Amino acid sequence: MNFKRIGVSLMLLLMSQLNYGQKLEYGGMLNIERTTLSIPNGTTTIYSNGSYSEGADRTGFETNFGIGFYGNYTIKDNVLSVGCELFFDNTSSKEINVSFQAINIIPYVDVVPFSNFHFSLGVGTGVMLNSPTFENSSYKSKSNDFIAKASIGYRVKNFCIIEIGMYPPVTSVVEGYLNRD
Repeated sequence: MNFKRIGVSLMLLLMSQLNYGQKLEYGGMLNIERTTLSIPNGTTTIYSNGSYSEGADRTGFETNFGIGFYGNYTIKDNVLSVGCELFFDNTSSKEINVSFQAINIIPYVDVVPFSNFHFSLGVGTGVMLNSPTFENSSYKSKSNDFIAKASIGYRVKNFCIIEIGMYPPVTSVVEGYLNRD
């Protein structure tokens, strides 16, 4: 075995990783969330382009917190990056005495149209950590659901990123009964 060649290869690999270090960003995240649960109300809205949406009633917003980590890899400086969020959150509402705790993982794409401003879009999954019981025993909560991410952010250089956004549901957490909003 040629240890010198392996050593040089490892050194080159480490040096190349240092070059990528400026493109890789990671850190902690703290979310202040206004959450609610929504109940489908049986109405359907049909749009002129042929798409449709099903109506739902929200059950009162509550303030909750989420905590986790994010990682972001810059593909093209000040233009495009990809990232992933991994965070814990609690979804509850004022009118229904039920809450869902979940660990969410959401891959996303960041587009930077202006210096320090970015738009993020992504879709991920939430793994439920609890399974609330309901008076109607036919309602069973799922072990996971799919959620999206849409946000606008501002980068405070070398300090933090401030985002305003939403995590709308893609699927129901309790089929035919509840969505996390």
